[in-house]
Amino acid sequence: MNAAPYRPQDALWWLRALGLLLKVGLVAGTGPLLGLTLNLGPLLVIMTLETLFLALTWARVGRGLPLALQLALDTLLWAAWLHFSGGATNAFVSLLLLPVAIASVLLPPRQLFGIAALACAAYSVMMLSLPHDSHHHGDQMTAHFVGMWLNFLLSCLVLVAVVAMMARRLRQQDRELARLRENQLRQEQLLALGTASAQLAHQLATPLSTLTLLHEEAMELTPDHPLLPEMQGPLALCQQSLVGLRQTSERLRGEQNPPQSLEALMSGLKTQLQLMLPQVALSLTPASKAVWLSGDPALQPALLSLAYNGGQASLRGQSERLSLTAQAEDNGVTLTLRDWGPGLDSAQTGLGKQGVNSDSLGVGLLLSHATLERLGGSLHLASHPDGGAVARVWLPEVAHD
Repeated sequence: MNAAPYRPQDALWWLRALGLLLKVGLVAGTGPLLGLTLNLGPLLVIMTLETLFLALTWARVGRGLPLALQLALDTLLWAAWLHFSGGATNAFVSLLLLPVAIASVLLPPRQLFGIAALACAAYSVMMLSLPHDSHHHGDQMTAHFVGMWLNFLLSCLVLVAVVAMMARRLRQQDRELARLRENQLRQEQLLALGTASAQLAHQLATPLSTLTLLHEEAMELTPDHPLLPEMQGPLALCQQSLVGLRQTSERLRGEQNPPQSLEALMSGLKTQLQLMLPQVALSLTPASKAVWLSGDPALQPALLSLAYNGGQASLRGQSERLSLTAQAEDNGVTLTLRDWGPGLDSAQTGLGKQGVNSDSLGVGLLLSHATLERLGGSLHLASHPDGGAVARVWLPEVAHD
């Protein structure tokens, strides 16, 4: 059974109820014992209003009130009650800091400053309206009240500056922990996917070799059969993919991978795409200068997955066009891959980062995005204004001897 979600309004309601009980107790009997000057008429009106406010925030309608508005009303009710029970001479005047402390933890800076300014203004008004009998001890008592007022202002400043900063830091840490948990989950999914892919590739090696031998024998027995030449291309592509997987695994086990030029990367990408989608014409626009990128063996497969998805999208849009443009920058390069397909909807722009269901794009883009992120790059998907989709890849440039 799931626990109910925490709502700060609920805890604030109980604090408000305890505050009301304290006020009732002070007015009912203990106030005169503590030397409080009570003006019963206005105090009864204020406590009645606070009771109504307490009932409103208990009801379903009042629970939806913004937290900043509730704290502002609490501050005003406390200030009004203190004003008619001795003002700045009331020993409980420091309770005006309670809404400020709560706002420091729960509210954004702009709303926090508003609550703090309201509390400081209320205390300052009470200082200006001190009762005349509070001066019967002369300048020493006046200095005492001024010192209490300055201490209140300093306490507000500390709450706003220190507590609010600590609360903001804790919220940032919570967001960072959530991001790390999301990345860890994605890495676990990628590891499981990679393990399954390696096992599947190992299992397919023997049947593929058998099919290749059977194809060669069939070509010798019936060389004029029209379907046999069409089988040769897909079988060769499967063999090449398995060989590439073995080479990639060996390079991944290596300690270092030398940098590769952007020109060689784009040329190899075009060659691979022609084998996979020979009906798609990929046009290349190289960068204006030589750029060297990471020699990680997973980089070209990551870009190839994007190009393959783009080529399939163009074919669905009754087009055979696909373009890849490289633009050199100060510390990296931006690769813009555009297709002429149906484009992307709002859900598909999150592919590769979020758990979006997709029949043809989800897994490939998840792997591509993870690889580019690991190499310090980024991937952004969007629809082109003139039709089709655009994948923008940014990769950092590496040093080359």
